[in-house]
Amino acid sequence: MKLINYLLLAFILVCTISCNNDSTNAASTSTTEAGKNTFNQYGISFSFPADWEVTEAEDMPGGYYISCEKQGLDESGMVIVLAYKEIISQEEAINGYLESVAEEGTWLGLKFQPITASSYGDKPSKASTYTTAVMGVPHNGTVLALDYCGKTILIIEHVADEDAQKSASGFEAIKNTFSCS
Repeated sequence: MKLINYLLLAFILVCTISCNNDSTNAASTSTTEAGKNTFNQYGISFSFPADWEVTEAEDMPGGYYISCEKQGLDESGMVIVLAYKEIISQEEAINGYLESVAEEGTWLGLKFQPITASSYGDKPSKASTYTTAVMGVPHNGTVLALDYCGKTILIIEHVADEDAQKSASGFEAIKNTFSCS
């Protein structure tokens, strides 16, 4: 549990810093045909639309942190990948994330649904959905955990309600191409 809390705290800190920073990314990405980009680092790869960007990619003790965000003024679509370097309980990973976000306190009115069986693309997973407000703007998201390639991977899809339609194709592209080696 200590490892999970450390990774989740690091995630929240990176999110807080990246929300206040225009940081550049040194992640391994390449452009493919049809204007799609591909992330391939830390044994994880996925494709994403040209109007999305990997904004953070970090090798942390116990796991990897990757953030991919829709670019543009007033855009809010974001996919976070936390890949633990080992298998842990999917429920523990999801609950640890939700508890850390609730304790951090910047998301108002955080409400999440019970964890249920789900899938991420063709991969079985467990998931919880949530609603909240960030700076007064309604947001929603999904927290998924899957055991894949010998590690537990936590995937968070987060978006402002008003941007959900604009971000849907990015969420789908990442989900349908997500793989690891």
